[in-house]
Amino acid sequence: MSKTTAEFLTGVKRRITMPANQVLMEDDDILDIGSVILRLTMTKILKSAQQNYLLTTIDIPLVADQAGYDVPYRAVVGGLEDIKFLYSDGITLKSLSYITVEDINQYTSTATYPQAFYFQSDQIIIVPKPISAAGSLRLPYHRKLSSLCLTTDAAQVTAKTATTVTVSSAPTGILAGSTVDFIKEKSLSTILSQDIVISSIASTTYTFSAGAIPSRLAVGDWVSVNGTTPILPIPDECYDYFEALTGVSILKAIGDEEGARSLKTEVTGLEKEVITLLQPRIDGEPEKIISYHGLLRSKSFRYFGRG
Repeated sequence: MSKTTAEFLTGVKRRITMPANQVLMEDDDILDIGSVILRLTMTKILKSAQQNYLLTTIDIPLVADQAGYDVPYRAVVGGLEDIKFLYSDGITLKSLSYITVEDINQYTSTATYPQAFYFQSDQIIIVPKPISAAGSLRLPYHRKLSSLCLTTDAAQVTAKTATTVTVSSAPTGILAGSTVDFIKEKSLSTILSQDIVISSIASTTYTFSAGAIPSRLAVGDWVSVNGTTPILPIPDECYDYFEALTGVSILKAIGDEEGARSLKTEVTGLEKEVITLLQPRIDGEPEKIISYHGLLRSKSFRYFGRG
């Protein structure tokens, strides 16, 4: 069962024996420290496991005569796992070659479909520029871990219809017009849908536009301001390590260097255990290694047609 931030706060305080009446560190401060650790240390560990814990995918429709498309703003370090062209049939995929700016002139400007891409600041530039709006770019990317928020700042789902979500209580910070994420209560606390706008609110019932509520949303899941989560967005096996790591940072912040050094020893051992547990995600099947630059792979050739 995934832990809420309320349970996380209790666990951290117990681990570092923080007195309830201490005035140096508020709950929001502890969650801010935890959020920094999530963004840096936990993201690095989950990505290095190469088991796609943070992987998600978005399709961006092409626009006629438009070469530049924004990298998803929640992608880790603005990076992508891959870029493919999805044909208008919604099924056929074609890999695009990653090129440098110097290679642009090697690609024909009259090709019907995009053939390659390069990065320019926060955009993907595809070449050649599409002559029609047919097809989409499929972008798999590793999504940033959300910042932690108090459970009282999010809303837990008690019922849903095609266009409404009823919650147990409505936080004052979630208003009509707010942009929210739908977060799964269990498993990896996956973001089921992100950046969804609330059309209207009536007491504890949120109304959304048709098709905005994900089919996987269930009773017990959460609605939270976009980019935040009341559930720790990491595998259960990472909790002890994350709590201990947060504890070290808190002890340093309140000037308890001796306590920080003592807890750091525990963190070192827990880190080794976590890294071992995170991979592989399937024990009985070896991963197939595919050469993307072999002679039989399309990425090795610069096709100028549908190919």
